[in-house]
Amino acid sequence: MYVLIRQIVISFLSTLDSLFAITFDGWSNSSLKGFYPMSLRWIYLESSKPISVPLDFLNVFPRDRVGQCIKRALFSCLKSFGIS
Repeated sequence: MYVLIRQIVISFLSTLDSLFAITFDGWSNSSLKGFYPMSLRWIYLESSKPISVPLDFLNVFPRDRVGQCIKRALFSCLKSFGIS
């Protein structure tokens, strides 16, 4: 199901001519494994309605320079959706 919906989202995003806000939040479990849900938000110009689309749920394991690991995971996710 995720693969099908993911392809639909990729196709939909490729048709939009809009700027996006990328949002994500993070927390960790007791073993400090990080979890980061990521979404896109924008204003749909035809209806002036705000839209929010969840993209992915990133997992980042604890290690040195965890901020760099999160950055790579975020950019990799965006790239996989065709967003630059």
